Amino acid sequence: RNENVQLVDTEEKIPTYDSKIAQIPGFNSLGPIILSGTPKAINDLDSECNISYIIHIFKSHIVIEFMCKNTIPHIVMENIEIHSQFSSDYEVVILKNIPINLLKYNDVDSGFIVIGCPALMRPLISFECTANFAFRDFDESLNICTGPPTFESFKLNQFDIDFTDYVQPLRISSFSDSWSSTQFEFSSSATFELPSLESIQDSIDLLIDTFGGVAFDHSDRIVPSATVHTLNIGGLVLTP
Repeated sequence: RNENVQLVDTEEKIPTYDSKIAQIPGFNSLGPIILSGTPKAINDLDSECNISYIIHIFKSHIVIEFMCKNTIPHIVMENIEIHSQFSSDYEVVILKNIPINLLKYNDVDSGFIVIGCPALMRPLISFECTANFAFRDFDESLNICTGPPTFESFKLNQFDIDFTDYVQPLRISSFSDSWSSTQFEFSSSATFELPSLESIQDSIDLLIDTFGGVAFDHSDRIVPSATVHTLNIGGLVLTP
């Protein structure tokens, strides 16, 4: 990352979760969050417990936040815990798994998995997760549970931590001016032929998903009659 790049203070802020995570015992030792991603669904919206995840990058740790919503009326969910199996070419280890103790109907709360990373590495990791919890009937008028717990377990969709999770969207005043100047120490241009895709728009979407960052000058959209297109994207790759 070149410190001479002029960033723009826009109204659309990149969300941070420092204040929420800092309230959890033991998380202060991880240091500040370097980058937080955006929420992504990890199961179907019609599931009894809607679950999405956010990846938080620290200096030598990764925290995966699992946001859960109870969608069943008159039911309380207890001890919601996400169990993970993962594969990686790097030596990573799960240090802590923090469940959600209690989740009433229509409430949203978060559980966390803390991952320790090797020094000077930004690991690529693939996850297969299972949600385990108990649920009980709940009398809202009396504010009490009225039955014994029933235990539930279901698999979640597989997801990855990949290169794009370490790319922070670049905010600059003018892409063309910055590209032609000496503001970037490391930059590249390339021409792509992707014959297996049905349209240029599909190619654009694939490239953005592959490289991360943000598209400039509305270059992520094309006119229907276009046969060639220039895509301008930029991002800051996080170093350890």
